[in-house]
Amino acid sequence: MKYSFKTSIIQCLMKSNTLNKLTAFCKSLIPIKNDTVLAVLLKIFTIVLVVTIAIFLLPITISLLIILFIRNSKFKNESLQNGIIVFVAILGIIFSFVYWTRDVDTNVQEEISSSKNSEPEGEDISELLNETKSIIKEFNENLAIASNYNIDISKYKDVDVLGVTDDASTEEIEDVYNQINLLNKDLEDSIKEAQSKTYKVVEVVDGDTIKILYDGVKTSVRLIGIDTPETVDPREPVQCFGKEASVKMKSLVDGKEVGIMFDNTQGAKDKYGRLLLYVWVGNTFVNELMIKQGYAHEYTYSTPYRYQTKFKEAQRLAETSESGLWGDICACEKKELSRKCTSCKTSTVTYQKWDCSTYTEKITDSKCTSGCSASKTSTTPSYTCNCSKSCTQITSCAEAYYQLNTCGCSQRDGDDDGVPCESLCN
Repeated sequence: MKYSFKTSIIQCLMKSNTLNKLTAFCKSLIPIKNDTVLAVLLKIFTIVLVVTIAIFLLPITISLLIILFIRNSKFKNESLQNGIIVFVAILGIIFSFVYWTRDVDTNVQEEISSSKNSEPEGEDISELLNETKSIIKEFNENLAIASNYNIDISKYKDVDVLGVTDDASTEEIEDVYNQINLLNKDLEDSIKEAQSKTYKVVEVVDGDTIKILYDGVKTSVRLIGIDTPETVDPREPVQCFGKEASVKMKSLVDGKEVGIMFDNTQGAKDKYGRLLLYVWVGNTFVNELMIKQGYAHEYTYSTPYRYQTKFKEAQRLAETSESGLWGDICACEKKELSRKCTSCKTSTVTYQKWDCSTYTEKITDSKCTSGCSASKTSTTPSYTCNCSKSCTQITSCAEAYYQLNTCGCSQRDGDDDGVPCESLCN
């Protein structure tokens, strides 16, 4: 049968008397003369509620109204009437789905549009502007670092024209941000690749200076941000913990492959031509470790450097734990406390060490003459012959003998007993 399915649906509706009940319900909502005020208000409220639901379910509502109209119309062919009713019901369901989907899409589009329209306002555009200026600054800093790694930066030469002003539009700011962001990521990748290279340490000079093979040339390196006690400076005495710092540096890097990093805030070289670098052995940050374990002081030469805050914190930890040169080992100044002559050209000296302990040792000291035997020397007096001088004018017995024996002044020996000027020589 062609309409058996449709006919069964209509028959089901008719048997349940659904349509008649719906019609009766609608008629019951119409206020009548004998209704109380409360009843009228309830009917009005119900009508508003039904209308609201009907609008929300508009396609279904329209379909029901059409079905009611068709149901109450007279058709010569009952099967045709039933088929139209089923068709309208199906269309109502389809249009309901389309109607609700369209409302959801419209709401989503409105939210997206509202979000986009609000972005340029107030803090959002200000935040974007600040981010763009920040990434431009970061990019310029990376350019300076890249030049120290022999990275070809010629491909970035046109970037100088990129910039933003406070009155730039959102589109202009976004365009600059996107361009700089891509270029900066490319540059950072090049820097990371360069930093992954390693260089062999061929000599450790002291605790903060080493030599590496850089581009095949033995090159001196001064580690950035640290200063260890002197051991090799001819202008300075060996300082407390200097030797220990040198030994530590040797144990860390001597003969090993190290990673390096420049800092554009410090320049590539110092005034002595040494490369200024941060140094890593694997994942060990050598500069920081020397400070943290008390082998070096944090050292800022003239301008703040990249890891200054990190290094200052490392020194604070070393001081707190009294590690290395912050411990008792360097509590006192190394100096001479006393010196005493103990024999000819020999002194016993007492010294104070870095840890405040003392020790004594004997040293050669030319200033110590006590106990030395007197040397016998023959001297020729510088007298002149003058026989007219009387004994009272002669100054010594030696001069009297000189006048008598050398000069032949016999009158100085009046009694010829061989002793001149007996007042001087007896």
